Amino acid sequence: MTHIVRFAAVPNIIILNNESKVKNMQEFIEYLQSENTHVNYGTPGVGTTNHLAVELLNSYLKTDPRHIPYGGAGPIFIDLIAGRLDFTVQSTPIAGSHIDAKSVKPIAVTSKQRIKKYPDLPTVAEFVGQDYEIVTWYGLSGPKGMPQDITEKISSAVKKALSDPKFAQLLQSMDADAMHMGPQQYSDFIDVESKKWKTLNLKKE
Repeated sequence: MTHIVRFAAVPNIIILNNESKVKNMQEFIEYLQSENTHVNYGTPGVGTTNHLAVELLNSYLKTDPRHIPYGGAGPIFIDLIAGRLDFTVQSTPIAGSHIDAKSVKPIAVTSKQRIKKYPDLPTVAEFVGQDYEIVTWYGLSGPKGMPQDITEKISSAVKKALSDPKFAQLLQSMDADAMHMGPQQYSDFIDVESKKWKTLNLKKE
């Protein structure tokens, strides 16, 4: 494929049951390492960014909590709030209403930088190393061999769109971090991401 432009990213948040004795990310790391396979977590499914966020964390901590795939976020929050799950990882738009209602306990975000909506939440990277990052990112790619002038034209159009207040408001409503990453930078990013996930040894569910 020809990678044209990346324009937005949405981080995930690690969320615990409100009754959990774990108070922060450092305690969560210690909890995972001590309890390991006795800890369970729910995600929307195998291979989702929610799932990969935990698998990437496992690769840093040498932990292996039990993964329970669900069909969607609704049942996950029901079981998390009821205490049948120890934690979950969810995107900020999905988790926001539960966090704001204080029905769950957020402890960290999976992006490299803290997010505007919850500035007091630390990043996972602050505890395990700056290489840790996983977000749901949005971009445009086309068929292999697209002419450079076409890709540059599309990339420029997206850059212009990002400055439009209505589009910016739409992205903000999704808790998306808007940015412009042109063809070469986006291609380099894809290469780095591909290498990162190829080295992650995911066990069969």
